[in-house]
Amino acid sequence: MRKEDGSRQLLVPNIKAAEQMDFRQFWLAYEDVVRKARSGKLAVEDFARTTISLTNPGTIGTMHSVPRLMPGQGCIIGVGRDGVPPAAYLGASAETLARDAISQTVTLTSTYDHRIIPRVAAPVRRAAEDHQRAAPRR
Repeated sequence: MRKEDGSRQLLVPNIKAAEQMDFRQFWLAYEDVVRKARSGKLAVEDFARTTISLTNPGTIGTMHSVPRLMPGQGCIIGVGRDGVPPAAYLGASAETLARDAISQTVTLTSTYDHRIIPRVAAPVRRAAEDHQRAAPRR
């Protein structure tokens, strides 16, 4: 979001019950959140009950970070500065980068609440077991 002074701010509202929506419903909910963000009309409720979110400290030059969870969050993904060579090649000349075929990188980190894993894994495990039971035997 661009503020009045021209600076930008990362806002991370969420779309509630996205897993229950078809594509059109999701798109309309997404457009509503974007409209509210651009008009400065986001409310606390727009940020509440976020399961997973994204932070981008890379915009301030940070290459690697460990994001902190807010109460109630399950996971946060941190995106480091993009378009930089690996640490061993920082400050290397363009010739060295080309000679060694070094490409640019971006670092992704995540912090998650380990207590959500059993809740997420249980339905997946049950579905796999159901599929296995339903598979024809040879």
